Amino acid sequence: MEEKGGQVIVFGGQYERPKSIIDAISELEQYSAVLGTEEVPESFFTFKQKWEFFEVGFRDAFVSGLISALFTPIAMGVIHKLIPIFGEYPPSLFDRIFAFALALGFPIGYALLIASLGRYYHSNKITKVAINTFLTGLFTGTAFKAVIAFLGFHFIYFFVFTPQNLARCLYALSGRTKLTADLYQQIYSWLLEFREVFIPSAYFVVFVSLLFIAIPCFSIFYYGRKLKKEKKFLEDFSEL
Repeated sequence: MEEKGGQVIVFGGQYERPKSIIDAISELEQYSAVLGTEEVPESFFTFKQKWEFFEVGFRDAFVSGLISALFTPIAMGVIHKLIPIFGEYPPSLFDRIFAFALALGFPIGYALLIASLGRYYHSNKITKVAINTFLTGLFTGTAFKAVIAFLGFHFIYFFVFTPQNLARCLYALSGRTKLTADLYQQIYSWLLEFREVFIPSAYFVVFVSLLFIAIPCFSIFYYGRKLKKEKKFLEDFSEL
């Protein structure tokens, strides 16, 4: 506990380990509300707290991002007119737009939620350190997810969904299910077409990851510029 300008600031006793991104954002909002513009030594934000903020940012970004990335080939399949969403085949223009919005909507919405922290970034030193630690974990998890998805989709394209592997799997399946030659050929042709979505999916995941990182960074830059303009206006006004 420290007293600054008649204001009592409590650390440690009221601190709870953030278990999710919502908890972390709420904790950061409290730092900004309690401290205001008061400057407190960085040591009040302990290494343990830094690690916990890094960990929750990394974990949530990696897990949710990886799950989202796994559905990207399906969305790409709809966009490439291979998978119908509402039963219409080939998928209509609305189906493809809907699939694209679905693939892009979650990470962009998530990024906009994180971007709300930009208004607190310049409040004080402790809040800035806390947000930096949290965003470092978040961006590291995002980058790690993007690398795994990028390499994974390329591996599937070049080593798993090869024409030879697909033919062998379907041949083995036809012996058990007695597929007709026509049905065998249709499934084989469809799988070869679907194989082509993995490379665009890999680059799409990288693009979305970069966008996810850029949005909070732009928010911090925007609020920083806004604060500088406000300070300059007040300085110019006080000189009148």
